Amino acid sequence: MRTNIGGEVRRLTISCRVAALFFMALLSACSGGSSDNQASTSVSTNTIAFTAASPDAPTPPSQTFTANFSTGTTYVVVLHNGAAIANASYTLSGNTVQVVVDPASPASLGAGNLTGTVTVTGYGCGDPSCSAPVPGNTQIINVTYQISPIVRFVAPYVATANTAGTVIIRGQGFKQFSVTGVSFGATAATTFTVLSDTEIQASYPALAANTYAVQIQASGNPGTITSQASLAMVNAPGYASTTI
Repeated sequence: MRTNIGGEVRRLTISCRVAALFFMALLSACSGGSSDNQASTSVSTNTIAFTAASPDAPTPPSQTFTANFSTGTTYVVVLHNGAAIANASYTLSGNTVQVVVDPASPASLGAGNLTGTVTVTGYGCGDPSCSAPVPGNTQIINVTYQISPIVRFVAPYVATANTAGTVIIRGQGFKQFSVTGVSFGATAATTFTVLSDTEIQASYPALAANTYAVQIQASGNPGTITSQASLAMVNAPGYASTTI
């Protein structure tokens, strides 16, 4: 509990982590409240979106929204839940709460489309002694968090030029999105099969000697998917005939 004795605003916080963070912010003294107070809440946004280029990417920066409360509001309840949200903290100034939403680290979640919500409700006094708080409208902020898949390596990573073949592509998130294509440089795979969330089998046509970036394409995933894999096509060694 934190109380600002010298000011007009007092704050009461109670937090726990089960599936949500819970806190109450006391906006005004409860004694002597009116039974006619009806709390009203408005927020600066109803959606927050986080993105990460891969599970190996840094955690995206926090995002902030504000909630404003009517004069009749005596306290506020804010809850958050869902895998997309690691934490929510706040500061209170007058009848405005600023909420900072922190996303979880991509490494802790893996690839996929995650969601979460933050709900904000203001309460007014239901009787003169303010012993029966009455909730006003609840505002819901929907949080989305997209973590794109990643290609980490290909096996074998060296193959014979001008000869078709098959490789295994390994990474993460292949089952979390619909993989629509595999390519070696600018050349599309002749066939591919998603075997698991971490493995794709792909066949390539005859390719000239060169090094080819291994890429995948997935629906619903903007931009280029991160790939750390390359397939090196090398010419077969030549042998000169000799007389024994």
